[in-house]
Amino acid sequence: MSRKIYHVSKTHGLSIIEPHICSHNKAYVYASYHLETALLFGGELWTDWDFIYKRNYEIGELTFSETYPNIFQKTFKGKNCSLYELEDSGFLEGQTNMWDEIVSLNPTKVIREIKINDLADEIMRLGENNKIKVELYSQTGVYKEKIKNHIKNLQKYSDIRDQKNFNVLLENFKEFIKL
Repeated sequence: MSRKIYHVSKTHGLSIIEPHICSHNKAYVYASYHLETALLFGGELWTDWDFIYKRNYEIGELTFSETYPNIFQKTFKGKNCSLYELEDSGFLEGQTNMWDEIVSLNPTKVIREIKINDLADEIMRLGENNKIKVELYSQTGVYKEKIKNHIKNLQKYSDIRDQKNFNVLLENFKEFIKL
């Protein structure tokens, strides 16, 4: 039994998805076996500094948590995109650092397109169907501790000063960041 493969694009009406160079310096068609994961790439560009992305593979639930207030709305509200179901053109797992991401080096045929008018609403609707759990920023001690641990872990592997939204991040994480 073949699994469904999903890709998202801000461009509507595509019949073939061509590989393109992104952050991995290799031309890939990026996709996922998980519809909810694919949709997370239909909004504004985000990084691990903006959200905590974690999937519980035992129950299949994806948790997507804001690391600071209102980044979910800023990233997804009012954004439209097309969700494409794709043929398998030789997709490979484990080629990128994102667990749910698969890639193909080959142009890939579109099976069907679903137009999404408001990405935030669509992601929240998937939450109602237990596909994704969106955690909006909270001032609770438990939530702030979760963010603190996440940011400290990120600092081991990347420099916040290299982020395009450095000033926003610095303001939101000033109590956790050591420059």
